[in-house]
Amino acid sequence: MWPESGKPDKLSGQQADLAQLVAHRTCNAGVTGSSPVVGSDGEELEIAMEFNFLAWGLAALAGIVIGAVWFGPKTFFPIWWKFMGRSPEEQPGTANMGVVFGLTFVGAFVQAAVLQVVIDLAQSANGDLDWFGGLATGALMGVGFAAATVLGHKLFGGFSLKVWVLEVGQDIVSLAAMGAILAALV
Repeated sequence: MWPESGKPDKLSGQQADLAQLVAHRTCNAGVTGSSPVVGSDGEELEIAMEFNFLAWGLAALAGIVIGAVWFGPKTFFPIWWKFMGRSPEEQPGTANMGVVFGLTFVGAFVQAAVLQVVIDLAQSANGDLDWFGGLATGALMGVGFAAATVLGHKLFGGFSLKVWVLEVGQDIVSLAAMGAILAALV
């Protein structure tokens, strides 16, 4: 319920400021640069959103490289393949691996873009994040969203926890590295 003051009844001033900031960001999602929002105490809140496609591309590339090393023939691929119930004679992939790798890069690029938004929000709330803050943010996103979401998918799909651990381990490491790169470059 929103009273005439424009703030929810049950939120503190700081919570209302955050709610207004999120609502403002949602309504102005296409706007780049900084965008002021006036807080409950009349102070102007500002969030800086930087869209750095080069940083996103480098972070996405790092995620792809980590995935390639993680699931390489001399690292976790043979174990993962066995846990998936496949024999060594079976070949992974599809007829068009170019499409698979291309879409994987697009997915990593989207992850980098969204992770940059999360890092920008964290910086607005807490001040500048260094590379380690970006690494921690990426790792938390990996644990909180990638790992938690995929757990149900794997279990309902009939896969073991071992498959889940190997797959989300790579997700967490990749997102942590992507976060470190993004925080360092932007």
